[in-house]
Amino acid sequence: MGLFWRIFFSFWAAMLLLLGVMAYSAYLVVNAWNQQSQLSYTELVGRADAVLKVGGEERLRSWLRNPSNFPPDLTLFVFDPQGAEILDRPIPPPVETTLNTADPANRLPRYRVRQLVSGEGVEYSAVLGPNPPPILGALGTPLMRWTVIVAAFVISPLVCFVLSRSLTDPLRRVVAATRRLAAGDLATRVEVGARGRDDEVGELGRQFDRMAVRLEQLITTRTELFRNVSHELRTPLARIRIATELARRKPGELDDQLGRIERETDHLDLLTRHVLSLAHLDESPADADLLEIDLVELVEGVAQDASYEAEAQGKKVVWEAGDKGPVVRANADLLHSAVENVVRNALRHTPLGTQVEISLKANNGVAHLRVRDDGPGVPDSDLQNIFEPFHRGSRSKGTGVGLAVTQRVVSHLNGQVSARNDSRGGLCVDMELPLVPAASATPGA
Repeated sequence: MGLFWRIFFSFWAAMLLLLGVMAYSAYLVVNAWNQQSQLSYTELVGRADAVLKVGGEERLRSWLRNPSNFPPDLTLFVFDPQGAEILDRPIPPPVETTLNTADPANRLPRYRVRQLVSGEGVEYSAVLGPNPPPILGALGTPLMRWTVIVAAFVISPLVCFVLSRSLTDPLRRVVAATRRLAAGDLATRVEVGARGRDDEVGELGRQFDRMAVRLEQLITTRTELFRNVSHELRTPLARIRIATELARRKPGELDDQLGRIERETDHLDLLTRHVLSLAHLDESPADADLLEIDLVELVEGVAQDASYEAEAQGKKVVWEAGDKGPVVRANADLLHSAVENVVRNALRHTPLGTQVEISLKANNGVAHLRVRDDGPGVPDSDLQNIFEPFHRGSRSKGTGVGLAVTQRVVSHLNGQVSARNDSRGGLCVDMELPLVPAASATPGA
């Protein structure tokens, strides 16, 4: 329930409570009126006479002003010995008729004059007369007016307090969590949205938790990346340093040492490119710089480049594509790097005189790319970890980052990548990528 509905229902809850109080108060007033309507003229005069004897004229005035002492349509008009109405109220015509008619037989029976006597023996005249009821009935009485005012000042703060607590408590938790996160506590979570809240405050809590999880992942990954990179850089740098020292000591082996330095430099260059690719994948959104790419064309380019290297090493690359060119939506550079990493990894491990097989097929909206080598394969214990950054098994010769880049790129494209030892020998890497529907596919768009 959104904040609008929370506020809306809270408002109407206050209104219903107030209406309930008003209805109950009106019931009490009407019930009192019903009881007063059962009183006879003689009983009303008797009550007025008793009030006058006990409290005098001032007490009688207060008694006459209280409408709950009379039926809703009647009241008593009391006149002092000088003939003045003690509340200075306008005299209705029926009472005028009663007072001005000398012959008692001609007076209206309902408005007969009765006598009241004070405690000091002063005589007053009382006449029953009509009284216009309040315009709003029971709701127009002073009791109802004060009841509504008091109830409004009690109910509205109570409802506002409950509503504000339901809104401000989770917001305070978010503020406190923000402070803890800013102080470096990456495990901070508010879990407001996990407590059954489906309004905007709950969505704020859920988005905060997602942000905290993402920050923790980024910072943890970045820290781990720096740690691993610093470790991986030591080995080639140490080899370059040793080769340089040997070149100084043994000038006759200069060519060998320069070749060693060149290989280590290439290794550093490859490691740097892979690390930059990982950093780019961690920082960029999954849908950045996406184009519709002909996968056959991309893989064919990778296969051709690998063939040149394979021929120089006494190896071979076999490329087999399907009939129709499948189109995927991806970042061209990153997808090229992902495919190239798998092919180069296979080329690196396949023995002299063997081949690397690359095949591409499309089926049910998914492109299936397979790369297989004739190398020694990977121990079963390492198969689950070869896509982890800087994981290198006992038979690995690479940087330990290339396949991790491939896994990140394929995951960003909502695809899957897996590895297994082929029954014919060697490692088989399968990549599955979702295809762009044929009706909307426009390669290079």
